[in-house]
Amino acid sequence: MIIILVSPAENLAREYGISRQLQDAYALSSQQKARAAIDAGRFKDEIVPGNDPK
Repeated sequence: MIIILVSPAENLAREYGISRQLQDAYALSSQQKARAAIDAGRFKDEIVPGNDPK
């Protein structure tokens, strides 16, 4: 028996007619805003350098 689970986000996207292209555009816009905020120093107290000693 195979049970396929669809995520709640996929259900909501389908219910409200939100296309994958619209989701991708929103995600890109969000990333661009985050980068601009980081570059403007808005997260200087929250983001600290890390070291990965691999």
